[in-house]
Amino acid sequence: MIVRARLYSWLAALPPAPLPGTTTRGWFITAFGVFLGIALTGLITTAAFGADWRLPILMVPLAATSVILYTLPASPLARPWAIVVGNVVSAVVGVVVAHWVPNLLLASGLAVGLAILAMGATRSLHPPGGSTALLAVLGGPTVASAGYSYALLPVGVNSVLLVVFGVLFHRYISGHPYPHVAGTPAPVPVPVPAPEPGNMSYAIHPADIDAAVARYGEVLDLDREDIEVLVHEMERAARFRQQGATDAA
Repeated sequence: MIVRARLYSWLAALPPAPLPGTTTRGWFITAFGVFLGIALTGLITTAAFGADWRLPILMVPLAATSVILYTLPASPLARPWAIVVGNVVSAVVGVVVAHWVPNLLLASGLAVGLAILAMGATRSLHPPGGSTALLAVLGGPTVASAGYSYALLPVGVNSVLLVVFGVLFHRYISGHPYPHVAGTPAPVPVPVPAPEPGNMSYAIHPADIDAAVARYGEVLDLDREDIEVLVHEMERAARFRQQGATDAA
């Protein structure tokens, strides 16, 4: 049993399968989008607020925000509200903690933990927000001297600009609808064949899930195996509900 448990842990550490919906072409388009987004955000921020590179013109967590925005535009974590509000709220939390808690280790954990609570309360969960809060604590004298303005520049300005470029990029280059509307149907309806005589149900196979994801046209931050489990759980719940309705009748 111990050997088997260790074997499973080693296998779990191996590189996972690609996210459902990813393509080689999509990775290149995403990389190009991240390049444009960060570069243009930095250029415009510099042009608007000056080229004094002693100031944090670009925040480091912007890199993680870009990965989510350009790679997973359909994710709730990539919504404009999550990106802008999540980063700004986390920055404010980080500044407050840095001001009142002198111990860096204690302040670091407290800043990230409270940032998660703040993002949850504002329905703006955005993972890079944790790094935004942590940067307020560990950013050194430059960030500390900025005080609460750190939440405006670079955090707020960077976040808004990146979202604007994300909207333009997905609309005119990637082809993904952004901001994403949950439950949006496939752009091209696919006809469903009639069931076989005497069989009014379908058995869903892994290939069917792959085809559905391809028609959906978005990268999903779930493994295909997890999607398959969810589909089968929904099938099981539907069967129990149907059986209960039949028994009641």
